[in-house]
Amino acid sequence: TSPADLAGGTVDITVNTPSGSSATSAADQFTFDPLPIVTSVSPRAGLPAGGSAVTITGANFTGASSVMFGTTAAAPYTVVSSTSLTATSPADLAGGTVDITVNTPGGTNATSPADQFIYEPAPAVTAIAPAAGPLVGGTSVTITGTNLGAASAVKFGSALAAITVTSPTHMAVTSPAGTVGVVDVIVTTPGGTSATSAADGFTYVAAPAVTAVSPPSGPLAGGTTVTITGTGYSGVTAVKFGTATATYAVVSPTSITATSPAQLTGTVDVTVTNAGGPSATSAADQFSYAPAPVITSANPVSGPLAGAAQVTITGTSFAGATAVDFGATAATITASSATSVTATTPADLAGGTVDITVTTPSGTSTTSSADRYTYEGVPVVTAVSPVAGVPAGGSALGISGTSFTGATAVDFGTTPAVYSVVSSTSITATTPADPDGGTVDITVTTPSGTSATSSADHFTYEGDPRVTAVSPVAAPLAGGTTVTITGTGYTSATAVKFGAGAAAYSVVSSTSITATSPAETAGMVDITVTTPVGTSTTSSADHFTYEAVPRVTAVSPVAGVPGGGGTVSITGTNFTGASALDFGSAVTTSYSVVSSTSITASAPADPAGGTVDITVTTPSGTSATSAADQFTYEAAPVVTGLSPPVGLPAGGSTVVVTGTGFSGASAVDFGSVAAATYAVASGAQITATSPPELAGAVDVTVTTPLGTSPSSTSDVFTYQSGPTITALSPDAGLPAGATPVTITGTNFAGTTAVAFGSSPAATFLVTSPTSITATSPADLAGGPVDVTVTT
Repeated sequence: TSPADLAGGTVDITVNTPSGSSATSAADQFTFDPLPIVTSVSPRAGLPAGGSAVTITGANFTGASSVMFGTTAAAPYTVVSSTSLTATSPADLAGGTVDITVNTPGGTNATSPADQFIYEPAPAVTAIAPAAGPLVGGTSVTITGTNLGAASAVKFGSALAAITVTSPTHMAVTSPAGTVGVVDVIVTTPGGTSATSAADGFTYVAAPAVTAVSPPSGPLAGGTTVTITGTGYSGVTAVKFGTATATYAVVSPTSITATSPAQLTGTVDVTVTNAGGPSATSAADQFSYAPAPVITSANPVSGPLAGAAQVTITGTSFAGATAVDFGATAATITASSATSVTATTPADLAGGTVDITVTTPSGTSTTSSADRYTYEGVPVVTAVSPVAGVPAGGSALGISGTSFTGATAVDFGTTPAVYSVVSSTSITATTPADPDGGTVDITVTTPSGTSATSSADHFTYEGDPRVTAVSPVAAPLAGGTTVTITGTGYTSATAVKFGAGAAAYSVVSSTSITATSPAETAGMVDITVTTPVGTSTTSSADHFTYEAVPRVTAVSPVAGVPGGGGTVSITGTNFTGASALDFGSAVTTSYSVVSSTSITASAPADPAGGTVDITVTTPSGTSATSAADQFTYEAAPVVTGLSPPVGLPAGGSTVVVTGTGFSGASAVDFGSVAAATYAVASGAQITATSPPELAGAVDVTVTTPLGTSPSSTSDVFTYQSGPTITALSPDAGLPAGATPVTITGTNFAGTTAVAFGSSPAATFLVTSPTSITATSPADLAGGPVDVTVTT
């Protein structure tokens, strides 16, 4: 039996005997054949019907006895060399991948991916994306289908395409150049050529063309609706103005409407893009961006209601002006340039100020103060300032109103004045002399007419101002008092002063002014009125006194009965000239100012009772409320409770007395003995220290200026000695406690504790002044203990 020899090759067979080994010769040679190896097959695939010529490359093919495609023998096959075989694939209608094996005397090759052969059907195309492209080709197209993996060629119609990526279900190719129309995309593999269908159609599209844009210009901000005319507008994917993308709508294959996007400036090409690419640029597709017109001035700035005035409008970007409007009304353009437009104003009988706008293909000018034009009618005087002056004239005067443009005269009554027109609403004039004095109408005359007279145009010629009375004649230091000043010559008042302090004021008439007193220090000052004619001479008639506001620092007594009556002394400051004295909301009619620091009054009735503030009012104001001015209306005191209600005969117990009417308490008594000490906490509570007593129950009474509290069961305080124990029942119990024990003795009222030795009773109940029931606590040590009662 031959041994293994994986290296292969030819060896000599020798026989060994005791006489020696056989000599080698060609007759004893034996050859070890190596296993064949398959390294590649070409093509890698073929039809299930078989018949494909396949080249098999590898090693050790000499003496091959068969070539198998899976389990089926190839017929025929030819050994070209030890490294190459050619075989015809047998049929395999099941399809799929099989291993090609070669059998030689050395054995059969091991299978591997390198020897695989695929039986597959013809390819099929199910989709093309994109399905259209330009005539010049170059479009990256994805082909979707089946059995595409071994594609050897892709054609667009009859033109070959470049294949870049392939897999069994997808291919990436680049479209070749073509002519307008639809072609089939055909894929060829070893399995055959794809059948044509609607799914493999690719359309060669011509690029669109732009032949006109209208309008050919617009503002920098964009927003112009532009009609684009041309060809090839089906399937449009973009419209651009230069590099900026526009919004658009395809109206027809030859027309698009688009909205111009914003641009900086200049002329750009409008391009339209479809599957065939962008339109070629030309002079026909150009769109110019120009700034909208801007108005910087108009001359003149006003004119008659009837119109027909020539107005020159200056600004920028006026070239190609198509309209000039005054407000909403169109004007007639008579001359135009890039920086100037002359127009004839339309009529505007309503009058008023309107904006002038200039419109060009780039837009309409934005309104501003520079484009205002005023239609003016008959002038109207609405105010004059000042409203009075000296009969000699010569004062500077401001006249306000409307339609003053082109004024030809300003008259004070029948006397003409020197004047200057500041604007259509303002004139400055110098008052002419009028020795007769009095009030005259100021009128303004323009070509449109003369202003109608009214109270608004009155001017008064008058002499120096004079103060004859002030009311009130006094007020607080803080100011803020409204003072009426009576006199003459007040029409054009320019200042009112309280001493050196300027006051806010209002001229009511030529004889009356109301002013608000400024803050001042205490004392008397002169009130003066100043007009353009001069300042009033001081006199006793203009005196005004600053006084401090009154203040209440104490009242005595601090309480009284609701029915009123009784004399109350009020102490404080600044009481001189007191005009009112109030107890809360109750007005006191019976009072007497003793001095600037003292008032005596009879308390008015206040049935509601309670605490009120006593206030004093003088011309300088009313005293501020505080705890010092309080007065309490209350009935005689009543005691409603004591805590505790019991104490030792030696006294010294702190007792809280509750009730009503305790304000101003002058005494607290335990029976007939005064409390050792007491303190009034409020009108409802007093804390008192019990005085010594022998024994027994006494009434605790409280005395105030309104009387002494009546005795009742609520005010009883009991003096009693300490408790005593006379018996226990039972007098023994278990160490665990819980034994009910009856304690008999005296003075058990008010018991606060029961103890068994040092341990408090578990529970206790005072059943009478002589009896207590208690529950013994635990005491595991046992033994006798003392029971104690604490009150």
